[in-house]
Amino acid sequence: MGYVGFSKSENAVWAEKNGLKTASQIAKELGVSTKAVKEVLVPSEWHHTGCWYNKTDYYLPPDDEDIARIKACDKKYKESLTENSYIAKSVEWVEWSGTRRYPKKLRMFFENVQVVEKGDWVYIAAPNGREWKKKKDNVKIER
Repeated sequence: MGYVGFSKSENAVWAEKNGLKTASQIAKELGVSTKAVKEVLVPSEWHHTGCWYNKTDYYLPPDDEDIARIKACDKKYKESLTENSYIAKSVEWVEWSGTRRYPKKLRMFFENVQVVEKGDWVYIAAPNGREWKKKKDNVKIER
């Protein structure tokens, strides 16, 4: 089996022709978050997609019971996205630059910065006016 252009494997195309869908496709159809779909449904198979051969899960189309559970899960997830804003004593993370072969690691550190936590994300506003959006797991925050 080969690849269709640079987008997906022939097996992935075959799976889509036979009714399987990715979590993002199901989420778009239902108007919910991909996170809710992944939390409720169990992948039936996976295929390579993209030019870097990413592993993408494929799901059977959800039935009415699954749709109700997905929408309930999405509602809980969206309620948890309330903003939490405060001034942090210090914020630290790593920025990567350079090339894949010669990566450069830059330690970012700021004191007394405005931080807004929303869901899995942290928005950081530095005193110099620059802003960053980072995953919570990648940032060390001292309140």
